[in-house]
Parts: sequence; C-alpha cells; structure tokens
Amino acid sequence: MAPNNDQIPTAQQMEEGISSSASQSTPPSNRKRIILILGASLAVVASVAIASYGNIPEEEEANTDHVRQLNVLDRDSFEDTSEPDIEPIDLPDIDAPAPPDVNLIAMQFSPDEFEGADKVDLVMQGKLHAVSLRYTKNSFSYAYHDRYDGVEVEFCKLDYDLHKVDPSAAPTLGHLYDLSSHCVDHSYKFDLADLVAAAQDYDNQNDSLTHSMKPRGFIFGEGRSGATVISNALGVAHPESTRVVAENPVVSYVLNACNDLKIKHAITDCNPLAQKQAFRDVTYLIGRTNNSRETDLYIKVSPEDSEYMALALDEFPDAKWAFTYRDPNVVLSKNLQKYRNAICRKAKGAPSDAAREHASKMGEDNFANLSIEEACSAHMAAVRNMAISESNSRGTGRLVDYDTEIKTGSAIVDDILPNVFGIDMTDASTGTRVSEQIAKKTGRGGGSGKWTGVDPDEDLSNIPSAITNANIKFFGAEN
Repeated sequence: MAPNNDQIPTAQQMEEGISSSASQSTPPSNRKRIILILGASLAVVASVAIASYGNIPEEEEANTDHVRQLNVLDRDSFEDTSEPDIEPIDLPDIDAPAPPDVNLIAMQFSPDEFEGADKVDLVMQGKLHAVSLRYTKNSFSYAYHDRYDGVEVEFCKLDYDLHKVDPSAAPTLGHLYDLSSHCVDHSYKFDLADLVAAAQDYDNQNDSLTHSMKPRGFIFGEGRSGATVISNALGVAHPESTRVVAENPVVSYVLNACNDLKIKHAITDCNPLAQKQAFRDVTYLIGRTNNSRETDLYIKVSPEDSEYMALALDEFPDAKWAFTYRDPNVVLSKNLQKYRNAICRKAKGAPSDAAREHASKMGEDNFANLSIEEACSAHMAAVRNMAISESNSRGTGRLVDYDTEIKTGSAIVDDILPNVFGIDMTDASTGTRVSEQIAKKTGRGGGSGKWTGVDPDEDLSNIPSAITNANIKFFGAEN
C-alpha cells in the first residue's frame, strides 16, 4: 500500500528558494510558469494601456506643476468647440447577461489527468517522474550533520518510451518534457528527503511492482563532442531493459549546489557530504520504474556539469563511464555560438575552483579579468585534466576521442559499447539498431535526417584568433 499523504507533506513555499540556473538553459519545469507570466503580463499591459489612453507621457508626469501649467495654457488658447445642449433620449432597458465566471488563468492550462488523485501515491507507483529541484541557502548547511534540509523536488508525467523509440528525436529530458502534454501544464512538488524515504519503504515491500535502478553507466563530455551520440546508442542497444536519463535538471542542480551557493550567494556553509546524500537520493528517484523489464540505468550528465564527475563516480564506483573530447578549437568555437553557449556563460559567470586553479597555474590569478573565450578555455582544460586523472585512477571508464572513435561510428559498435559499457553486441540486430541510430543527425537540440560526416565548424581556418589564442594559453601550444 502507498503511504498516506499525511506522511509526506508537500514542501511549503520556500522563502529563500534557489535553483541552480547558471548551468542550464531555462529549466523545462519553469516553461509553464513563463507562459503563465506572459499571459498575465499581457493582461496587465492591456489594462494599463486602456486606462492611460490619452494621458501625457510618463516622463512629464514627474513634474506635476509643469503639467498643470500646460493644461491651463491649452484651455486658454483653444477656441470653444463644445456641443450645444441636446435633449436627452430615453433608451430602452436591456437585460445584459452578467459576465461569465471564468478563470482566465486556468483556461491557459489543459485539464489535469491526475486531478483529485493522491499525488504521493502516483509517485510511489512510478507514474510520475522527477524533472526539477529547488533548495534554499541553508539546505546543505553543516548544521544538519551531513544531511540536507528544505530541498524540494518537482514531478510530472514523462514518456521515456519516446527515447527508446528514437533518441535522436528526443535526446534530453528537456525534449521529453516538451513532448509531455502533462508536464507542460502540471507538476507537483514534494520534500525530497521525505519522498525518498517513503519510496524506499514502498519499493522494499514484497508485493511492490516498482524498483530503483542503480546507474550502470555515466556519459560525460566537453560539449559538442559526441556524448549525445553515445547516450543515444545506449538507448537503442537494448531498449526493453534500458532507461537513459539525459541531462536531467535534478542531477544538474544537485551537482552544482555548493559551487553555485558560493559563487552566486557568497555562502561557504555547504557540506559536501550533505550534497552527496542529495545526489544519492535524486539518483534513486530518477532510477525508479514500474517496468519490471527495465534493469539498466544510464545517466548522461550535462556537459556544463562534467566538472563534477568525481562526485558522481565516488557515489557509484562500479558504474562504467566515458568522457568525450574533441579538438579544443572546434569545441570552444561551438560552445561560444549563440544558443549553444551555456557552458561558456557558466565558466565566465560561475567558475569552479578547478577552473580558477588551472588559470592560476597558467599565470592568470584574476579570473574576473579573463575574456569569455579565456574563461571557457580554462574551464574546458581543467575538466579534461580531471577526466584524465579519473581515467588513470579508476578502471571503470576512459576518454573517447570524437575524431577517431565517434565520427566514423564503427568504434561505437565495435569498441565503446561492448568494451567500455559492457553492452552485449553479439546479436546482429543490436548492431543494426545502433548503427542506424548513430547515422542520424543529432545533438542536444534534437536532430533529424542523416549525418553526412561534414561539420563546417571543423574548418580551423574560420576559427577566430581569440579562440586559438585562449586555447594556446590554457591547453598549451600542442592542443
């Protein structure tokens, strides 16, 4: 039986709520709020426009004496154009109907298929999925003795089968969110610690139809370096037993929590042990399923968050992993393009300790003075050094070169999936599915059509000197 709602109170509105937004584009769970705000804003603007029609400009209202003087002058100088008195006309009474009692805000949303249902019970049954997270300035304080407090997690209904059918059409959780008629308009918030405790109790019952999958593998990367190709290949190799969770904001927000609190809010009271507990708990939730055939969970971490790969691998030391990399000039060029620059914006605005330390080693002690090209290059160099270190110290994963191992596609089928992630590729149909998938044009933004093997961004002659000079400084002359 599912626990009663009273056992898990929905998290109250937090007075000092923070969400780690620097490492993500607009979180999918906030898009419906943006729609609501836009709708309400348009209504307010229309009301103001009607009420103020014919009034003087706003800048003139500041000097009321001047306004009054102008009005007097206007009245004195203009001739009388008033109409003569006209006999009033009796108009018939009309019984106009009262305006309908309509909630205009509610009309913007589709009906909630779970209206009136026990939302906690829906989570317990695996019918809802974690899509976002919120914490306060004190959520990871040392005062809580290696636990976190006041962390709120948001759920709605996703269809992970869409990723199994064709990952290239919905490569990230953001795409699944947009394709969900439920998530766009509805979501429910719960206290993370209470919900995880209830879910674990529920899953441990003998007759439970749900279970949580531990991560079998992680996919990290520099961004625009082939990590999505690998995660898509994993998704179709054995789709009946596999779930790939790609770039879930819940994971991102937890991984970034301590750094964001320090950089954005000057808060150093962030216990890494509490942060790790939160990471374990959100991983438990995103790994839950009511499909008994699903046994293998793979998590693709947003490239903005690859700097925290050690945290993830420490918590799940048996998980296999890959880190994709590419020519630094091509990667930096791509990650500075409009609508693709989340990594570089984060590197400049909220640099990690690793990026600062690497910049200092290269003679740049004042990170704030770096250009965005330099800040991003320092970040990418620091992350690549981390990946090299993790590869040398662990026997569970390795670095994957885009140009020699991903671009052609054959290495994914023959080497990366079987030898890095332990995927059984003996069935010819498995190789066929993977080959067909990686032949499709794809990326974090979704894709369609066939991959031609030609990338105009690889033409190094078109890369600006600001990029090449930054990489020479932070990657070295031989990069």
